[in-house]
Amino acid sequence: MPKYLSQEVELSRRHNDILSQRAVLLRQMETHLENFKSESESCREAYCAARVRNQTLLKDIELAERSLHGKTLLKFNPDVVNLEVCSEFFLLEDLNAELHFKALLVPFF
Repeated sequence: MPKYLSQEVELSRRHNDILSQRAVLLRQMETHLENFKSESESCREAYCAARVRNQTLLKDIELAERSLHGKTLLKFNPDVVNLEVCSEFFLLEDLNAELHFKALLVPFF
């Protein structure tokens, strides 16, 4: 009987050690879970902020693209090009006429 009693005492001690280790592991798991939840929440907040920032940037890029597209359409519009060519032609014509007139005024020696 004493043999069984010592085994029972040893098993009881080991059982208490296992229970204390289990309690420590449970506390560690709870701490880990709390940390994971807080990290998850901060990641979710960062994701939402990045999403809003990206949407704003996308809208800004689209506005800039529309603005540039409108300017290029205006620049290559055939009417605008025709007006530019005509105005350059008239300016050159006036310049040539003025140079010709000045050449007539200069006396020949």
